[in-house]
Amino acid sequence: MVRATTSAPETVGVEQADLYRAREVAGVVERRPERTVRSRWTGTFTPARGLRKGNGVGKGARVGAIRTCATTSGTDPAATGTDPAATGSDSAATGSDSAATTPACRVEWHVVRAPVAGAITALTGAEVAEGGTLVRIRPPGYVIRATVTDPAALYDLMRPPRTAKTRIVGGPAGFTVRFERRVYNAADGSVVLVLAVPDDVTVVEGLRTSTAFVVSRRTDVPTLPVTAVQGTTGAGQVVVVEGGRTEVTSVELGQHDGSRVEVTGLPAGARVLRFSLASDFLVGP
Repeated sequence: MVRATTSAPETVGVEQADLYRAREVAGVVERRPERTVRSRWTGTFTPARGLRKGNGVGKGARVGAIRTCATTSGTDPAATGTDPAATGSDSAATGSDSAATTPACRVEWHVVRAPVAGAITALTGAEVAEGGTLVRIRPPGYVIRATVTDPAALYDLMRPPRTAKTRIVGGPAGFTVRFERRVYNAADGSVVLVLAVPDDVTVVEGLRTSTAFVVSRRTDVPTLPVTAVQGTTGAGQVVVVEGGRTEVTSVELGQHDGSRVEVTGLPAGARVLRFSLASDFLVGP
């Protein structure tokens, strides 16, 4: 006859550890959006010489100039001015109309520069009004748009870390992305985090991603496995085992990472049940 034996319950002591708490957010890869350069004046826009759709430009590069004409009384010699960056005269200022029939104007040239580096996708060469489109530029590279909807995650990511770890769903994992900006959606209260994909990572539009943001960290703190503790934050309880007897003891709980939790309030060398049950915390006979 074999008699069943009961082994002593497993216990564990406090261990120093580093705790990291992360938020994981799903996202999608997109090409960087175009930047539209709009006119601040009403006049005639002349693209820079040789500039065409498809050309690349650097940030701050001259993409053209706008000629404006402010009407004045009498004849203004500035009406025959030229683009300071171009050669030859302005034919519009040397027409056959005389000052007697056409009001004189003061010609001014306003240089337009690229706000970002990239490829020209649209280019205007005509009369433009204030606010009109002059040029569109698509910067190189890709971004991840990660949408946050969970209220707790929204709070944690009010000020996201400057970098995070991303994996492509079904693809490479473990590359670092850089946080660029937040975009708030008033319609549903969600927030989109725009993250820059490194140039050396091969991606295409539409790939799904999962990005982990470390929102808090604690280093070298006393911890226990979460299975040994009742409670998750603030006040908690553990079952201390000493000399074959058990005693429920109150502790203070700090940060946790899903597997371990920061614990204070236990005497040095104390051993607690690793896998405590709800019944272990019942008081009374």
